[in-house]
Amino acid sequence: MEDSKYLGKRTQTTTIICLILFIVTVSLFSYYGYQWIQYLLGTYFDVSTNAFSDLITGIIGMIASIIVFIGAINLWQMKHSSVKLLVYGSIGFLIKNVVDLINDFKPLRGLDVVQSWDISSVAWSLGIDLFHIGFWIFIWVFITRSSVKEQLS
Repeated sequence: MEDSKYLGKRTQTTTIICLILFIVTVSLFSYYGYQWIQYLLGTYFDVSTNAFSDLITGIIGMIASIIVFIGAINLWQMKHSSVKLLVYGSIGFLIKNVVDLINDFKPLRGLDVVQSWDISSVAWSLGIDLFHIGFWIFIWVFITRSSVKEQLS
């Protein structure tokens, strides 16, 4: 049984999540756009910059950023369509971050001697990717909670 006085009203938590998502998606879109353009220019001018997998994950990240941004706008307006958009965008970011986790080990495979700095660098990259995975799982869980869904029109 839903309480109609809360239907369509944005809670403080939802407002904060929306603002965080706006900032995160715009930042990630520009970062992955930079990464994508850098790869394309490097390929055009025959300069080695990033791996092809960075191009793919960059495109996935840009698309997921757009989807989550639109989902955050819909969540701000308390529309039910935000649920699917935020779930699909989160899945896109999760796929991107899992591929990044795999790619984090690439620098170690090409070295003759692995040093402490190399391990620290890879550990830092793994930590960042695991944090991102945790963040997108949190968004996924938050948006699919029945209490949030009940407030959406």
